[in-house]
Amino acid sequence: MKTLFAIRPFSLVVLLVINLNFVQSISSFASATKSAAVKSIGFDGEKIFKTLIFSEKESKKRNSEFSFTLVSNTEESTTIDAFDIKANNTVQLVAEPFLGYVFRYWTIDDIKMSESIVFEFLMPEKDVSVAAHYDPVSPPTVQIISPIENSVYKTGDSIEINIDASSNQGEIEKIQLFVNEILVTSIFELPYSFDFINYPEGNYFLKAVATDNTGQISTSEITNFSIENPNVGPTATITSPAANAQFIQGDDAVITANAVDSDGTIDKVEFYDGNILLGTDTTFPYSFTWTNLAIGSFSLTAKATDNEGAVEVSSSVNISVIEKVTEVNPIEVIISEPIIVTPVNNQEYEAGVTVQVLVMFQGSDESVKKVEYYSGSEIIGSSVISPFAFTWLNPAPGKHVLTAKAIGSDQSNFKVSESINILVKEKTQTIFEIYDPIRDSEFYQGSKITIRVNIPESSKPISRVEYFRGNVRIGTSTSAPYDYTWNNAHLGNHILVAQLTYVDGTKILSNPVPIKVLKKNQSVVKLFSQNNKREVRSGENLDLNVELIEFENKVESVEYILNGEKLGSSENQPYGFQWKNIPEGDHELIAHAVDAIGLSYYSEPVTISVKKDVKDVRLEYVIGPNPTTEYLNVIFTNLDGIYDFEFRVVSMNGMVQKTFKTRPEDSAVTIDVSDMRNGVYVLQLTANGNEISSRRFIKK
Repeated sequence: MKTLFAIRPFSLVVLLVINLNFVQSISSFASATKSAAVKSIGFDGEKIFKTLIFSEKESKKRNSEFSFTLVSNTEESTTIDAFDIKANNTVQLVAEPFLGYVFRYWTIDDIKMSESIVFEFLMPEKDVSVAAHYDPVSPPTVQIISPIENSVYKTGDSIEINIDASSNQGEIEKIQLFVNEILVTSIFELPYSFDFINYPEGNYFLKAVATDNTGQISTSEITNFSIENPNVGPTATITSPAANAQFIQGDDAVITANAVDSDGTIDKVEFYDGNILLGTDTTFPYSFTWTNLAIGSFSLTAKATDNEGAVEVSSSVNISVIEKVTEVNPIEVIISEPIIVTPVNNQEYEAGVTVQVLVMFQGSDESVKKVEYYSGSEIIGSSVISPFAFTWLNPAPGKHVLTAKAIGSDQSNFKVSESINILVKEKTQTIFEIYDPIRDSEFYQGSKITIRVNIPESSKPISRVEYFRGNVRIGTSTSAPYDYTWNNAHLGNHILVAQLTYVDGTKILSNPVPIKVLKKNQSVVKLFSQNNKREVRSGENLDLNVELIEFENKVESVEYILNGEKLGSSENQPYGFQWKNIPEGDHELIAHAVDAIGLSYYSEPVTISVKKDVKDVRLEYVIGPNPTTEYLNVIFTNLDGIYDFEFRVVSMNGMVQKTFKTRPEDSAVTIDVSDMRNGVYVLQLTANGNEISSRRFIKK
């Protein structure tokens, strides 16, 4: 016969299994309960044990039946049941697991018998003491090894989470990982790790919960980390000097750059001539003064670095420095006094606009070689080509005192204009426009193009912003900031337009923004001329240059092809070529680049229109009546042929009020100004595309 008892620490539960041939003994068990005695129960140091006690005196009364009492090992020893077991019967004991304790071994009369959880023995012919020994198990330890506290990751990163967990005497059954209190995984074996992938931007906190084989639970300390969007690199553009600007030996050149970082700040802007660092500026506006220029040709770039170390290099701007001519017997050169005609005094602008600055001279500008423009004492730009106009990009908000300094061949010979005041106001209202990408941006086929718009202030609720490629809608955004990402942009030239629709049905259309999508790794040759001229005078010289984009191999040479025939070539960077003594007519130019493995690449054709040279013929004319009420007569005193004339009437704020084109065969031209308001105007004259001179007149 076999009897089974289940034992667990701090438990009063007893499981009794009796074979059928022992049913007749049940009544004797019941009678034995009252006479059972507790021989021993207690604690062995920190080890908790149970004792089964068999009553010797009761067994003698029951004809070789021996009894034992099963008790709990709580601090208060309580008898649960007493049982009579006949000698030589098999007794089976089971030690059950319990929270915080692990079973170690069985003893009979303090003699270690078995480490098995299930223990069987033959009932001897005496009372015996059977004990189950347990060790207390400390709660498990658990900690998050990685990521470390306050780590920062980028969206798309694979974040490996590693957890260390152990139990001094027990075993780890499972690890539960919580992210922001949400269970994301359970791990049942080493290594305790998990890859945290494809989570959006935001702040997160981790918690690991360890459970051991006794059911005890421990929780790690919280580990915080965050995920940010990847850094967007800066943009850089040289705003001054202009491309192909010309300086005199010994001049100082002020190089200015516009650098912007859409998701951070600009750390520094470095200015280079080729690969040579000229200087660095860390504060806006970014500029560097290159002093005492030497003779030669130079390629300027600006390199912007943002607060996360991303770098962007601007397109190159080529300039040249010519030899300073020293006259042996210099004669006095009279510099005409410049007058700023636009903007007018006390004119106001809104922040973000460009200001066109134009001067006239009290006399001839023939001896003027350069005009510098100042805001207060700070130079803001210069021009070395008549009519010496200057475009001031994005002046800072505030009051500005503008002056123009006309300089002759001798730097010490100059005249300064009277000052005018302008006011640049803070921008008061945002217009609906696409501000990213900018005009003529270039992307590669398959790129993701994020389109961003400025939303005007309005109390009306917004329904949506739709994005179009020409007339084809490519996407819609219905939530702020109403950006849209165009995936897998097609190859070719595209016009991007956005349409803002309010809930009431009102619609606003943005400005069109042209962009280009190029074939990936496509080598491109761009041909451009000095100052991007498309019209020149016969007999002039013109500098031709190329921009080489995405070339994998070194370029061996660049040929310049004129009307289908080779004009010239260059084998050295930057592969420029000077076209000399240009003949009259319309000419088509193409640049042909050949790389180191013999592959050929051609630019788009560029048409140059060459008209009759009027530089050496100073067309003189008078205007009248001045002042006038209805008509203004222009009478040429030395007209020597037929010219294509264009007359522009410009108001004092720089706006063109009237344009008149003619090709007269006699020397007199009459312009109708009767429909114009009373005031002071400037008459600008060009002949065959060449600026001749300007005159002021008064309309009454």
